[in-house]
Amino acid sequence: MPFPPHPPWPAFPETEQCAAGPRPGAPSRAAWLERLSRAEFLAQAGLEEIYPYLTETAARLLGVDRVGIWLFDDSQCTIRCADLFERAGGSHSSGQRLQEADCPAYFAALESGEPIVADDALHHPATRDLNDAYLTPHGIGALLDYPVRQQGRLAGVLCHEQAGPARPWNEEQRLLGVALANLVSLALEHAALRQSQAQLHSLEERYLRLLEFCPTGIIHYDTELHITYSNQQFANIIGVPLERLQDLDMAKLQDQRPLPALAAVLEGRTGRFEGEYRASLSGRQLWVSLVAAPVLDQGGQLLGGIAIVEDATERKRAELQLRQLSRAVEQSPATIVITDTNGVIEYVNPKFTRTTGYSAEEAVGLKPSVLKSGETPLEVYQELWSTIASGGQWEGVFHNRRRNGELYWEHATISPITDDNQRITHFVAVKEDITEKRRQEDRIHQLAYFDELTGLPNRTLLHDRVSQCLAAAEREQETLALLFIDLDNFKTVNDSLGHFTGDRLLQSVAQRLKGCVRDSDTVSRLGGDEFVVVLADAQLDGASQVARKIIDRVGQPFVIDGHQLTVTPSIGISLFPHDARDFQSLLKNADTAMYQAKESGRNAYQFFTAEMNVLAFERLVLENALRQAVERQEFVLHYQPQVDMGSGRVIGAEALVRWLHPELGMVPPARFIPVAEDSGLIGAIGDWVLYEACRQNRAWQEAGLPAIPVAVNLSAVQLRQSELHESVAELLRRTGLESRYLELELTERTVMEDAEATVRCLRRLDEMGVMLSIDDFGTGYSSLSYLKRFPIDKLKIDQSFVRDIVADADDQAIAVAIISMGHSLRLRVIAEGVETAEQLEILHRHGCDEAQGFHFGRPMPADEFAAYLARRNA
Repeated sequence: MPFPPHPPWPAFPETEQCAAGPRPGAPSRAAWLERLSRAEFLAQAGLEEIYPYLTETAARLLGVDRVGIWLFDDSQCTIRCADLFERAGGSHSSGQRLQEADCPAYFAALESGEPIVADDALHHPATRDLNDAYLTPHGIGALLDYPVRQQGRLAGVLCHEQAGPARPWNEEQRLLGVALANLVSLALEHAALRQSQAQLHSLEERYLRLLEFCPTGIIHYDTELHITYSNQQFANIIGVPLERLQDLDMAKLQDQRPLPALAAVLEGRTGRFEGEYRASLSGRQLWVSLVAAPVLDQGGQLLGGIAIVEDATERKRAELQLRQLSRAVEQSPATIVITDTNGVIEYVNPKFTRTTGYSAEEAVGLKPSVLKSGETPLEVYQELWSTIASGGQWEGVFHNRRRNGELYWEHATISPITDDNQRITHFVAVKEDITEKRRQEDRIHQLAYFDELTGLPNRTLLHDRVSQCLAAAEREQETLALLFIDLDNFKTVNDSLGHFTGDRLLQSVAQRLKGCVRDSDTVSRLGGDEFVVVLADAQLDGASQVARKIIDRVGQPFVIDGHQLTVTPSIGISLFPHDARDFQSLLKNADTAMYQAKESGRNAYQFFTAEMNVLAFERLVLENALRQAVERQEFVLHYQPQVDMGSGRVIGAEALVRWLHPELGMVPPARFIPVAEDSGLIGAIGDWVLYEACRQNRAWQEAGLPAIPVAVNLSAVQLRQSELHESVAELLRRTGLESRYLELELTERTVMEDAEATVRCLRRLDEMGVMLSIDDFGTGYSSLSYLKRFPIDKLKIDQSFVRDIVADADDQAIAVAIISMGHSLRLRVIAEGVETAEQLEILHRHGCDEAQGFHFGRPMPADEFAAYLARRNA
């Protein structure tokens, strides 16, 4: 834009003209300035054009050498020359700076906002600190400075400079300086306004584009709730074409639920409204988020309102999913840990704290390695990082340490988390404390493959190991030995001292067996008191040597709970490949050999021979026949008399079972009773014996024979029946026998197996009136304190003490002690196995009450015993 022309100044120094006034006919300076202030170029031209014009104009009007426009920076600590005009050369320059630190007095004068009229600038208080930095270098003698303001703020200074000596500034120069400074301020205001308008226009354009492309709906409405502006997204949300929304009355919208809130904003009842509601728009059900606020003019008058509307359906769904996910993570039974790519923990859920003992505050910022115990192999961690760093998912098990030092097992699945560009940003670990599961698995494995009592391999694991050993022996053409071990006398210890002591004894035997073999050999417990030893690469001599070592070490006394106990092993040995080529056959053959070792005297070992199969077969046939005998009632009872030593009368009888086999004839008890005990048939046989003895005794009484009690041996199986007393009562009711004519004999070992339960059972039987006696007394390990508590009526001296009572002083002493003890407990004492008059005389001399044995009569069938009883007691 062309600048207005300079006024036609005469060709004499402007300072003189300024002092004398303009020529006649020339426009006055004031008129010229008035016209300049209204010129369009001040409002429209750029400052880079206005500054040079104004500095040159000022220099000509005031007739000075230099005029500069200086502007403050933002800190107000520096002024920079925007334009400096020098009349002498007609040149313009810019860029020079003055710092407050160099001329503080000058800056203080400027900040006061007052003009600086320095006729003698070198000595003026406000300008003299400019001497070195500015005045002297440029030869300035006088300064006339006026502040320049922008929007009331000090923006800079219009500086008039006169070179040479000091000189006074006249009134007109001062007035012109003020006017020119105001023109500079006006130019700054216009420039600021133009900049603001340009920015506003740009901002408006930007906002309009932003509104058009905004993903949220935006509307402006007037005070009557008519839409004055809407963007496309709002139209999309409510399902109405954009062109129909202009001046649309919002009361005509399909869903009017937000209208009260918008009206409340207009009425001034609320300055801003935010809310969400479910809307039904264009047949769609959706969530809508609404934010509304009033629009006021500069005077505070209400123009309408603006509202931001967003389809929040997906966000609400995502929030719901996020809340559900958050609750799931927080309440998850699994430990969840999130780390950055360096493994630094950023999040742990509450389960982590319960599992590890570390709080979330303690864990965040640490690495999961804080849980390392040193028990997890290094290779596990290497595989883990190699997998997840390459984007894969890793799954495995750690053996970690809790904060309290406790070790625990943890199953973990660790996965990378990626952003939209598939770049790994985090790792997430889902972990489960499997300590108890591992314990259970170990326990299950232990129970599945190891004997719970001794910790030795059980039959299952034994089978696996023997199968492996057989395969190796087959390849290497080696010999394998299998030793089947059964403990002699163990049942006696177990029955007399109880299961607890028996279990302790088995544990000790297991340890001694392990000490007899190599680490490469196997010691297994099959159950009960049966053990198996497998010797790999063992010849005949090697198996014999181990068997002798076992007999020697196991046969040494054991001290268990204060008792010195002795058991001996019977060992059967079978060899691969000589005796069999598979596990089951080897085991069967060794078992057969073991029975031969027992029958040959026990505490011995026997190698399997083919002839042993015949004996094993006979035992199997006997067991099967015995089962049929129970069903076919092939048993009969024989009765042996019991005699009073004082009167010689028969005062009782003991019922003894016999097996009358249709082909084998009378099978002796010593042959079938052990088989019955091993096969579990002893209970059924015992119940039949008890019933038949009561039935026969009642039949004798009905036949007119003297009434005597009949003694029946009660097995351990019968004694362990919880309702034994009820069974006996029912049996007596069925047979009609009075309880005082039934005597139940129990071995010393049987009553001590569970002494407390035995006391309770016997007391019930005693209350019924049944007589009770202890059989084989002196051969077991009964406690005298319990004996005193048992409600028994009689002690029976075992025949082993009676047999040599004449020749053996020890046996006689034991028998006498039993008699004395029985009498001290107010019990009757009976001796069994009396065969000679000498035995009878010794027992009678020492006060024994009753006797039983061949001396008085062998066990006889019921009809023979009836005749014997009638004759003896006639």
